[in-house]
Amino acid sequence: MTFYLFTSIFLILFFVMLFITIKANRKWSKINDYLSTVIQTVNSVRYGNLSTKINKTEHIKYQSLTDSINRMIEALNDYNLNNNEDLKD
Repeated sequence: MTFYLFTSIFLILFFVMLFITIKANRKWSKINDYLSTVIQTVNSVRYGNLSTKINKTEHIKYQSLTDSINRMIEALNDYNLNNNEDLKD
């Protein structure tokens, strides 16, 4: 009787841990996807592509970083345009 009880408890704990692990992996997968997008965008800007931007995201914590990077790209683009106009004059 106790063997079946311990086996049942073990199986329940196993499936609970498996469920938690799967949920955590999905969360980390979303974070990794977002970070790869940020890295690609920053590298594009680094090599002179000032037309690139990060798409809006649903996650509030990511949105502030997305907005900051997009504003930085816009500021660099404005600075670049102003410098080019000054050089023409």
